[in-house]
Amino acid sequence: MRAIVMVEGDSDEVFFDRLLKLMALRRAVEIYQYAKVGYIEVIRTQLNLPGAQLILLRDLGSATEEGLRTEIDKNLQTIGKAEQVEVSRWRFGSGATLCLIPVGLPDDEDLKSLGIRRHELESHLLRYLFDHPEKCIHERTGRPITDPRKLLQEILPTIRQYDPPLDSAKDVFQVLRGALGWTGGPLDWIGKLLRDVKIECEPAFQTLVERIKQALQRG
Repeated sequence: MRAIVMVEGDSDEVFFDRLLKLMALRRAVEIYQYAKVGYIEVIRTQLNLPGAQLILLRDLGSATEEGLRTEIDKNLQTIGKAEQVEVSRWRFGSGATLCLIPVGLPDDEDLKSLGIRRHELESHLLRYLFDHPEKCIHERTGRPITDPRKLLQEILPTIRQYDPPLDSAKDVFQVLRGALGWTGGPLDWIGKLLRDVKIECEPAFQTLVERIKQALQRG
């Protein structure tokens, strides 16, 4: 039985599909998007399958991993007996397991310096672009932005005067996308970002890669 990986929205589904392919794990999992129905409903439909292995990739937002665990633990009690057997890992009476993997980089100093207080997938994408400014090529002109972090430091204060608080990684990433003239959907710009990347060597994605591997190994 393939593991069930639950992701939040369209961008997350495209990114983690590509990430798992780069990790050579895509065939080992099925990806479910839970933005419309909620992750509890996805879990409800899967937890009675003997030996089901569920992995929840959940945006941190402004919370901590401990805060997410508390929220999830409370919600799980509404659908059946669930015992937390390890940190961020639960087992159901059917034998199915659930592993939480938080998404975001709340301790990243560069993101903090940009006023980012709410974290999600885009935290990792921003970190990756700061590490690889050669990826920051304007769509129309082909001109590079040599220091995307510095550019954001310069333009965010002005934008925040008109659109406060602009403190989520998602919103800040959209500002950078606009500056780069990147159009199209997630399939387009995530394809640009991850082209030729050695995913397991990238600090921006290291925690996600390691925790996904650990979750799949635990079963």
